[in-house]
Amino acid sequence: MPIPRLLVLSLLALAVTASPAGAQIALDRMIVELAGRPGATTDVEVRNRGEETAYVVVEPTEVVAPGTADERRRAVADPAALGLLAAPSRLVLEPGARRIVRLARLDEPGERERIWRVGVRPVSGDTTSATNALQVLVGYGVLVLGRPEAARAEIRGERDGDTLVLVNAGNANALLYGGRHCDAAGERCVELPTRRLYAGNRWRLALRWDTPAVFDVEGPGGVRERRF
Repeated sequence: MPIPRLLVLSLLALAVTASPAGAQIALDRMIVELAGRPGATTDVEVRNRGEETAYVVVEPTEVVAPGTADERRRAVADPAALGLLAAPSRLVLEPGARRIVRLARLDEPGERERIWRVGVRPVSGDTTSATNALQVLVGYGVLVLGRPEAARAEIRGERDGDTLVLVNAGNANALLYGGRHCDAAGERCVELPTRRLYAGNRWRLALRWDTPAVFDVEGPGGVRERRF
């Protein structure tokens, strides 16, 4: 069904008059690691870089089956049941102000790492203006890694023809980055994607040559170069 011309023109006019919201928040970190012990805490700083007061909500959720096709978010109102406390849950930030959100682990660390996402986003009331306008409010999702007591990432690689299969057989995630794959002469090289492999994750990666793929692997024990 064709879209009426008047509707198209109205949408274009709305887009032209859209402008960013005056309250713009920024976080000092996007990935947080909580040690494998009850009560472990980390602080995230939230700053208002805008020219208007920012009203911010903080919303923690658990990531179930991270990195798989079955990945989903689990929202639980009770922090004890969720295993994570994010406080305060609401912030009011004047222009230039800074506040701390404390993330505290409430669960008993198990054998496998737990993953949470903490949404930090500004909220706004109705926009009143003489012309049509949109408020663009940018939020963030902080990745929280709840380490087990003895955290380890064990990345194993297997070749299946021109396919590399990488498996994390450990109990904590690892970040594979800086990937490169070169021909036998080391002359033709391609960059490989970056991927975070959570415990139990499997990643199939197509390769061009019958030569090793090289990654920098960052896990609980630090960073080291691996060849698969």
